[in-house]
Amino acid sequence: MVDLCTDGADFRYVPFEVRGRQRVLHGEGKVRTIGKVIWTALIDAFPDLNNDVTSLRADEHGNVVAEVSISGTQARPFGIIACTGGHYVLAAPVPVPRDR
Repeated sequence: MVDLCTDGADFRYVPFEVRGRQRVLHGEGKVRTIGKVIWTALIDAFPDLNNDVTSLRADEHGNVVAEVSISGTQARPFGIIACTGGHYVLAAPVPVPRDR
């Protein structure tokens, strides 16, 4: 997946944040750096990780935004989340209609 992205492709994973003693690691940066690290850790912690694409949008410049719901059964710790062996579902945000 990472190889399909350009070197400068941005990555933003909204719900990801890990607080350390002297820093906070957010899920925002480049696909080939922070994106690859987060995806690798997710796949390791949730071997049955599933992604369902709920929305895919592209613009005339080749930028693509994908919203996905992810789910899986935790087999190992993920960041600061201890392994409970539970099954989790993180649904994509529901779009809120804008007032016209």
